[in-house]
Amino acid sequence: MIEIDFFTFVYGDIYKYAELLQRSCEAMSSGEIKINYKCIESIHSDKIPKGYDCVAKTEKSKHGDSFNHSLAINEAYNHINSKYVIFADADIAITYKNWDKVVIEKLDSGLSCFGFDYYKKSRRYFDFPNIFFFCFRSDMIGDIGVDFKPRIKDGKIDKEFVDTEEKSNVLGKPMGEYIQCDTGWSIPIAIKGKGFTGESIPCIRCDMDGQKMPFRNEKQKKLCFKKHRLMNEFIYNGDLFGTHLKRCRSNNYDSKYGKIWRDRISLHCDRKYNSKF
Repeated sequence: MIEIDFFTFVYGDIYKYAELLQRSCEAMSSGEIKINYKCIESIHSDKIPKGYDCVAKTEKSKHGDSFNHSLAINEAYNHINSKYVIFADADIAITYKNWDKVVIEKLDSGLSCFGFDYYKKSRRYFDFPNIFFFCFRSDMIGDIGVDFKPRIKDGKIDKEFVDTEEKSNVLGKPMGEYIQCDTGWSIPIAIKGKGFTGESIPCIRCDMDGQKMPFRNEKQKKLCFKKHRLMNEFIYNGDLFGTHLKRCRSNNYDSKYGKIWRDRISLHCDRKYNSKF
């Protein structure tokens, strides 16, 4: 049977989101592929999430949350046993039937990686998979030296200016712009630099045309529009592949926006698949 090593990263009470992620993946999977759910404990987790094998723990750095997260991601490389690998933030949910078969088909098509894209107008690279949901072939890019650490300068996240055509092509940004060198910022540089290709699923925000998750009522819609950058959707073949709740450090599982996000996921999956998780 084909296997996928699926890693997520937990700290504090984020284990609750990780459990939702695992439930969503299982509910939407084909059942034909074995998914090995593994987690890295970053500094300290209140609990190891159900459904995961905790394979490592990383320590706190002096450079802040993004750097701490990147250390956990880098550590995951030491625990890969399968050809197909997924690194995923805990605060996402997968909502596409047979998503696992899509991942395998994409990675068997010649792509080295597949996953979520950034919102086009953000200060991140564009048109290449990001660390929110990053699927890859370990036999292709597992040993090329991808480093997920942010670039720190004077104690802050540094900037990379798009000042050459080559950078523009690699980062998917016009000349004259810049990107924040946050966690995973160098992914396209490392992978494209070795001649490998990737494909990303477009990102839209909750107040844009094409969003799929319904609102329970007008009050909920207004609250979501007030924080329109918070809930991102990733649209594949015209359908919702997955969703990401940003800033879960300040929007924990039982917070107002944590509850709204989960409610909207349930509404979507109940209407489309008669399924809840």
